[in-house]
Amino acid sequence: MLKLRLARTGRKKRPYYRLVVTEHTFPRDGRFLEILGQYDPIAEPHVFNVKAERVQHWLSQGAQPTVTVHRLLHKEGLIDEYKAKPRSKRADAKRAAAKAAEEDSGAEASAAAKAPAATTSDKAATSDKAATSNKADDTSNGDDSGEDK
Repeated sequence: MLKLRLARTGRKKRPYYRLVVTEHTFPRDGRFLEILGQYDPIAEPHVFNVKAERVQHWLSQGAQPTVTVHRLLHKEGLIDEYKAKPRSKRADAKRAAAKAAEEDSGAEASAAAKAPAATTSDKAATSDKAATSNKADDTSNGDDSGEDK
């Protein structure tokens, strides 16, 4: 698949990019078919020179711009605004399940808050008994250091 993307050519800390047409499997700064323009993000205002007719040619041949290139070409008025791909049904189902689970846990939390206070005090009494029995087990060892042998 052909891509319209930026290939970095600037020096360290001074990025400068070429707009190139390349196969999507090629490295970012590797082999390309044609240089379509330059982009200087450091200059104020940003400089983006492009060969509009060649961009239109490659787009008509099926080349896909990257998101960044799409945004830059849109600013130049060469293509329509970028629209995200529609989500898959599986992703929508996962989101709906997570939302339902979140609502259920919220409902359980509110139900627990509405529970009678006697239930809460019974739980506290049970945990106090458990803590007391653990202390008794520790002291019945006969070992004052508290370490296991």
